[in-house]
Amino acid sequence: HGPGYDNHSAGKIWRYTDVPVTRVAGVPSHLVLDKVNHWLYFIDGGSKTIKRMNTLSGNNVGNLSSPNESLSGYYNMTGATVELLATLTTQPCGIDYYNGRLIVSDYTNGNIYLYSTTPSFALLATIVTAHPGMMGVKVGPDGHIWCVNKTESIVYRLDVALPATDVSIRSINSPAFENYMANFYSTAFDVCSGSIAPTVTIANNGTNTVSSVDMQYTVDGSAPVAYTWNGTLAPAGTVSVALPSSATTGGSHLLSVSIVTVNGSADDVDLNNTMTGSFRSINPPSALPFSEGFAAVTFPPANWQYVNYNKNNKMTRNAVGGFGLSAGSMKMDNFSNTENITGQIDYLMSPIIDFTGATANTWLKFSVAHARNGTSNDALQVRVSVNCGMTWTTPYNKSGATLSTATATASAFTPTAAQWRTDSVSMTAYIGQPEVMVVFTTVSNNGNNVYVDDIFVGDFTTGISETAAGSSFTVYPNPTSGIINLVLHVRDGIKDLGLSEISICNVLGEKVYSSVVSSHVSVAPHQLSTINYQLTIDLSELKPGVYFLSVRQLTDQSVTTRKVVIQ
Repeated sequence: HGPGYDNHSAGKIWRYTDVPVTRVAGVPSHLVLDKVNHWLYFIDGGSKTIKRMNTLSGNNVGNLSSPNESLSGYYNMTGATVELLATLTTQPCGIDYYNGRLIVSDYTNGNIYLYSTTPSFALLATIVTAHPGMMGVKVGPDGHIWCVNKTESIVYRLDVALPATDVSIRSINSPAFENYMANFYSTAFDVCSGSIAPTVTIANNGTNTVSSVDMQYTVDGSAPVAYTWNGTLAPAGTVSVALPSSATTGGSHLLSVSIVTVNGSADDVDLNNTMTGSFRSINPPSALPFSEGFAAVTFPPANWQYVNYNKNNKMTRNAVGGFGLSAGSMKMDNFSNTENITGQIDYLMSPIIDFTGATANTWLKFSVAHARNGTSNDALQVRVSVNCGMTWTTPYNKSGATLSTATATASAFTPTAAQWRTDSVSMTAYIGQPEVMVVFTTVSNNGNNVYVDDIFVGDFTTGISETAAGSSFTVYPNPTSGIINLVLHVRDGIKDLGLSEISICNVLGEKVYSSVVSSHVSVAPHQLSTINYQLTIDLSELKPGVYFLSVRQLTDQSVTTRKVVIQ
């Protein structure tokens, strides 16, 4: 399951049933993953061997039954590539991988074996500790080897004579990250400025005083950005180094920072010279009003981020638009499952939106469609962040019957034009915030599909303007994907407003639509209730943007104007 998720009912297991691991009672067989080259190194205790398996190999030949807990998926894998690397006469136990090296502990005699894994597997050195009972072994962030000794109940750190020159990267302080691969599964760890200026802490682990350190960093393996630090760094000292800035594009990126030379020469210890980590870059803020209608076939849409940790069902762009008025929407597939995806969480993150000009009439509006599968409870949430994804609030959370817009069905749900609903969320709580992010979150109950379209953030005033000559009008939906309904209101017993000119202009004042209608109605003298005259206008040929709809009464030349947004 995704990092940070401890609910195993949303987890998946791929079990390699034809890769047996034998054991010795009381001595564990440890394993470790090389995440870059996809090799799983493991100890086979019974045969006293060191092996590795290619995790990209093998075939899924069916499902298995979980013996003791609920799982989203439990798969039977066979045919993986397995290699025998070494056979010992003593008992190997602990294992760790670090920068192309494999570290193995020996339970029998306490030795620590150091192997190279590339270009070929070979024994580099044996560290004799003279402490039998060594089990778990790990390379710590300080570059030292740490060991657990079972028989002595002691944690050991292996120290050697200090090298003359050894500078290490102790930490990357900015941008903040906790994930060490480029495609990670989190809504945090974001950079919202459009550029990065990494800061790192370097440490002097040697006996010589350091006066200069040549460093560089790359983003996704691009051209290195070089920097030379000059100063005085005494033995055992640390210093924070600010590296030059560079522009970033929106999306997830892999940052790698390296030490090249120390005092003009190669570092004596290179194991601790490089550190990597992931961050997500968010493009500069978009202005209000903001809209997304999923017209482009590319998903996620431009400047949006899609965060998911699942291997199977995902959010996609679907060729069904809200209310049948467009040709695209976001679809979360909760239906076509080869396994139960209950608990699966997917995130569609918007670009940053500048709310410094927001008003009390600023709303988030979107079209939604969903049908339950029996009594399923798939959920749709709207979360909002004002601090670049560090924390989120949840002003919208609907599931099951509350989310549903159509009757339940046991088939895959595809909405008709009549099976959509418009939902809205007041955004007044975020007025004045320069960086507002909205994320549409789906939580699967393995039920049926959820669709979202016609996303709009901006002034959502729908009240009736001040009346002119006893009349006013309403226009809906607004914002629209192209079709609007104009309702002229006749009030206070007025029988006839005569001819009305309907005109629509763009922001340049150019008239893009014009029509004259008669709003004559027959009303009994005692009937004072509101009478409406409705007109449907097709604006689907117009470009998305802001337009101004005006109704001019030709009898008295009074004019009422309303802003219309076409997505």
